[in-house]
Amino acid sequence: MKKVIGFALLWFAIGMFLMLILPNGIGLIITFICLAVGYKLFCSC
Repeated sequence: MKKVIGFALLWFAIGMFLMLILPNGIGLIITFICLAVGYKLFCSC
């Protein structure tokens, strides 16, 4: 479980860093796309 949490925190930090670099419009679009894909992958049976 520690490895899963560490993996998630690593990618969370990378995402935060990318949001600092990208303009807000592009960052929001990428965020919503990733949320939709992640929800579909997590909740599909």
